[in-house]
Amino acid sequence: MSLLLLNFIRYLQPTLPLYNGIDKTLYIQKSDWKRERFGLKNNETVILYAGRLDQGKGVIELMDAVTLLTSASFKNSDIIIP
Repeated sequence: MSLLLLNFIRYLQPTLPLYNGIDKTLYIQKSDWKRERFGLKNNETVILYAGRLDQGKGVIELMDAVTLLTSASFKNSDIIIP
């Protein structure tokens, strides 16, 4: 597509920003997320994965990366997959 045509289309139909995000008021929790609830210490690094457990989502790569991190520099770390 030529730049001239692209600019013409933008002139006819101006774009509006589409914000990614959620309405936080829909997800108000009555209790805070507490480390003690999961048996985590304050000095531990937490890696949280929140997504579908599917090979296409890179869960295997995440597990490999966590293994490398915990064996190298992040000795006090845990992964949480709810």
